[in-house]
Amino acid sequence: MAKVTAVVVDNGEPSLAECLDSLRRQSVDVKVTVAAGPKTNLDVAEYYADRVLEPTVGIGRARVKGILAAKTPYVLSCDSDAVYSPRYAEYALRNLEAGVACVKAGTILPRELSPLGALEAAFSPLVPYEFSLAFSREAFLEAKVHEWDYSDPRSDIGIPVALTLTPLPEPAMIVYARLPTRGWTYQLERALGWRQA
Repeated sequence: MAKVTAVVVDNGEPSLAECLDSLRRQSVDVKVTVAAGPKTNLDVAEYYADRVLEPTVGIGRARVKGILAAKTPYVLSCDSDAVYSPRYAEYALRNLEAGVACVKAGTILPRELSPLGALEAAFSPLVPYEFSLAFSREAFLEAKVHEWDYSDPRSDIGIPVALTLTPLPEPAMIVYARLPTRGWTYQLERALGWRQA
């Protein structure tokens, strides 16, 4: 029986199938929930996921909805533009079952080669990316992270989790993500003409 639910937030990423397939191929049993957005390919989501939630506007709201819907004691917070190594959930569970409230991927690698993506990857162990967090569902609820204001469609759980649960990096948890993210390095690459909008 699964002890962990992977909550995957999506709003139309072309890599949704690849992400969900990577979670299906974990070394431990993982329940997969897609917290859909208005642009989610529901056919793909329903093919791979155990559960697909009704589309929700706003990343943080969708993610919180998925976490609240989870029935397992542990949650992996994932994004549809990331691919998870086969033992990602196993290493997360090892830490969580040992009593750590929150753990994060300590190895985040860019899916595509990019100068600033490589720079961001070097600093990624310090950043509480929402797609790289794993935590006790009970600790998440006790910290009241679900009650934070997610009214801005771009707001997400990373900062609230970092401030309340203090995620510990686990180098064995490896995720391949879009780097640079939509943050400052992404904007800088666009400004330099290295990336299209």
